[in-house]
Amino acid sequence: MRVIGFSLWIFMLMLCGIAIKFPENIFDLKSIQYFQQTHSDFAIQLAQYLAYVGGLPGTVILVLLLVMYNLFKRHRLEAYTCILGLLFTASTTWLLKWIFARPRPVVETQVVEVYGSSFPSAHSAYAMMFASMLMISFPLKEYRWIWSMACFWFILMGLSRVYLGVHYPTDVFAGWSLAGLIMLSIHANLYRSGIKQQNSQKALY
Repeated sequence: MRVIGFSLWIFMLMLCGIAIKFPENIFDLKSIQYFQQTHSDFAIQLAQYLAYVGGLPGTVILVLLLVMYNLFKRHRLEAYTCILGLLFTASTTWLLKWIFARPRPVVETQVVEVYGSSFPSAHSAYAMMFASMLMISFPLKEYRWIWSMACFWFILMGLSRVYLGVHYPTDVFAGWSLAGLIMLSIHANLYRSGIKQQNSQKALY
């Protein structure tokens, strides 16, 4: 877990460097250009739907439903992880948007409303955050299909942001990395705290 966390830190720092030094690099520009040339009505409608569902209001609803499920199952650790994950991911994402103030990609036709700057992608961060919450709440051995859907969800959300021309690929990678790092840190710390609490309770008996 430490290796994954360290790797995410390094990758996130690299992306921040790219956003500062090379806000309009060849990789990002070529990616936007490619997706702009492959537009279809169905794909645009799907991407617009994802933009609506995957925004902050829609994500809050999904997270609250998952929190209620975990509380019903008496999974308090998972419920706390979801609540803290939402608070930290949303606040950190918008703080970084304000700090970096990276301009949005310039496209001929803007098909969705956008708020704030480009780096990192909030929709991508929320999608990775919710996918991580699902993976934390449902064990892999019993719920492989949920893990598969979670991966599909955050990947599709990230691709849709580039497809709509509202984010560069590096914005999406940054959103994924940021949310993954936050969720990993929160879950690891809460898990360690839970283990210590259990051990201290056992020591009393």
